[in-house]
Amino acid sequence: MKTIEFIIQGMDCPSCVVGVDRTLRKNKNIISSKINFQTGKATIEAEDTISKEEIITKELLRSCIFF
Repeated sequence: MKTIEFIIQGMDCPSCVVGVDRTLRKNKNIISSKINFQTGKATIEAEDTISKEEIITKELLRSCIFF
């Protein structure tokens, strides 16, 4: 298991956080996620088999949030 952190830009309201979190939880390689609306910081606990780039390209872009 590893921790991945990054900043998400473009979240206009707290419901954006819910949408991103819901999208992340659909991935079986993501164990947990915590997203702070005020700072845009995302902290994700994931299996070692998934990379930060995969999370960004496959999951977050799917939820229509851009960095």
